[in-house]
Amino acid sequence: MDEEARLEDLPYHLRWMVRRRTAGIAQKDLARALDLAPTALSAYENSRRLPPDPEAFDRRHREAVEQFRARDFQASLASLDKAIELAPDVSPYYNYRAQIYFAYQLFGQIAPERECSLQDAIPYGSCLNLKAFESNLQGAKQRPFYYRSRWALANSALNLKQDKIALRLYDEVLSMVPNSTPMRVDIGSTYVQLAQAYLEADRPEAALEPILKTEGMLSSDDARAHAKFLTGLAYQGVNRLTEAADTLEASLELTLSEESRARALKALGEIYSELGQTEPAEKYQILVEQKAQELLQRGI
Repeated sequence: MDEEARLEDLPYHLRWMVRRRTAGIAQKDLARALDLAPTALSAYENSRRLPPDPEAFDRRHREAVEQFRARDFQASLASLDKAIELAPDVSPYYNYRAQIYFAYQLFGQIAPERECSLQDAIPYGSCLNLKAFESNLQGAKQRPFYYRSRWALANSALNLKQDKIALRLYDEVLSMVPNSTPMRVDIGSTYVQLAQAYLEADRPEAALEPILKTEGMLSSDDARAHAKFLTGLAYQGVNRLTEAADTLEASLELTLSEESRARALKALGEIYSELGQTEPAEKYQILVEQKAQELLQRGI
């Protein structure tokens, strides 16, 4: 198709604009202008669209808050859906919606969420977690460099037991705000809880990744001592016995709770026994017995 025919196919206002701006130019330049015409048309049409009314989507948000306080969660979801439709680039709305899905699991007397209660493909609680994750994922896509959206998405992934994804997302959050001490402390605490859950499930190899990330992230002596203790148990669980002994002994120098101290002493006795080091093994076995007697006397 030649340039004149292509020109005639354009809408009148764009045809006029191309003719006016390309008057007297070479034919090859006219062809280039015509190639760009669809983009120009899209930009022109977008420029004519009215921006969203801030009062409209803010009103929907306020309605959602009031409905949530009245424990009408389904109506609150509907209001947030409308607010998102009016202002899809306001990423906190996606997290607010995810929080409502989470709240359904906390309030037993609330009528169940409609969509999740009508399906039977996955358990109700898993459906709610999935919806929260999907909402936070949409929010993160709207503002991919906003750390709070990524943080909310990481929390949702953790609720879904997608621990590897959660760890990656938490690392991304930390890379976005490397100098935020409160964020590092909060995520560090999450890593500790995750590692403890793995150890309780007898998965020490899985516990090592999150617990080793906590170095330099925890603010209190108690938290650092507990993380060191869990690291020692994880090393013991994967048979890295020398590292386990060094780490557990270091934890005893910190402010461990009495229960954790007793468990560390017991673990050290077992580790040195496995290493064939009789003297430290007996030393820690005696300390375990003394600690047990001490706790018994306190109980009496």
